[in-house]
Amino acid sequence: MNATPIAQPDPEPHKLTLGDFLPCLWLTLLAAAFLPLPAAYGWINSGMTGVQAAVLAAGICLFSAFAALLLAIVAQGTPMMLHATLAGIFLRTGFPLICGLLLHWKGGPLVEAGMFGMILACYLVMLAGETILAVLIISKSPTYKRAI
Repeated sequence: MNATPIAQPDPEPHKLTLGDFLPCLWLTLLAAAFLPLPAAYGWINSGMTGVQAAVLAAGICLFSAFAALLLAIVAQGTPMMLHATLAGIFLRTGFPLICGLLLHWKGGPLVEAGMFGMILACYLVMLAGETILAVLIISKSPTYKRAI
């Protein structure tokens, strides 16, 4: 006899709490801990303009990493979790790249201070931090546990 499995209803969606946004705090602390390095590089090469370039580069990368992380947090426990994570990858990569290219084409003192390189350095640090936090968020999801 051929038995067909009975479809189980999806579990109730995850209700967001304030604790779910704790990874955003960790990401902010990571950005704050890394910022003195590009700021010092900017200060040595271009003075206050270099520091401004470093702060702007860190802000661009932090904003895009926040957006990607928030997509993972909001989609946690839903069937769209993988899609949200992939959309976050495109957002996290595309926004800093487009901002860096637009600023590079425009030129000016921020570009001369090495802003594109600072964006790349901040991007790599934010990429590592956001990826670790996103994997932790996804691995806690009941949808992920059912897939294994």
